[in-house]
Parts: sequence; structure tokens; C-alpha cells
Amino acid sequence: PVTGEDRIFTPGDRAATFKLDGFTFGLAICYDVRFPKIFEKYAGVDAMVIGACFFHERIAQWEVLVRARALELQAYAIGCNALLPEIDCHGYSLIVKPDGSIMGRASEQEQLLTAVLEKKAITETRERITTLKDAKKIKLK
Repeated sequence: PVTGEDRIFTPGDRAATFKLDGFTFGLAICYDVRFPKIFEKYAGVDAMVIGACFFHERIAQWEVLVRARALELQAYAIGCNALLPEIDCHGYSLIVKPDGSIMGRASEQEQLLTAVLEKKAITETRERITTLKDAKKIKLK
């Protein structure tokens, strides 16, 4: 773990999800975003909510990782990064579409990001680029 999270937290043993307004959301925290294998368990969700405290020097990594998780899942990814300047966390939360494009990005100031999530965007992405379906066919030894 990057900052000693292993001294405070223990890994979970299952994917955490909830339903809201017809959407299935997955939940992940901070260090999780660095492990694609964790997100394989969320295949089929409509959106991921990822809470984190990425330091200012790692903001570029934060954006790339949140976008990668959206692309892999072909789902929305809502990356909520802490705004705690006293420990060098400076925001930059973002909302990413299922195709990996950014639909909203906060700055290092306190902000409220909102977005309208559309099932159609998820469906169209999954029909156009069939990686979720095709991944099931891959058998590596």
C-alpha cells in the first residue's frame, strides 16, 4: 500500500454493490483503483463509485486509473477524491462515461459535480465494443 493503508484497513472479501433508480453501482476505495483484478468482479455494473485520497503529485495517475476502470467495465466511473490540503489531497474528482471520456471534472477547489447517467450510453458502448462479452472467451494458462 502506498501510504500504509494496510496498517489501518483490511481487504474486503466481496464486491460491494447497491441499486438506485434502476442503476447498479459498485463501490471501491482508494488503493483498490490500482487493481484491475478487483474490478473484474464488478463486470455488469452500470457505474462505479470510487472514493479516494490521492495526493497532488499522483493526480495524473488518479485520472488515468479512473478512466481505465470505466473503459474496462464499460460503465460510468465516479471518482471522488478528497479535498484535504493539509495532507496534500487536492480534489480533482471526475465523472467518466462508459467510453472513457470525461463528462465532468472538478478542480482543486471545493465543488459539486453532477451528471445525468443514461442507460443508453452504457448499452451503446457495450454493443459497439464487446470487450466484456469477449473477455469471457479468453482462457490463459
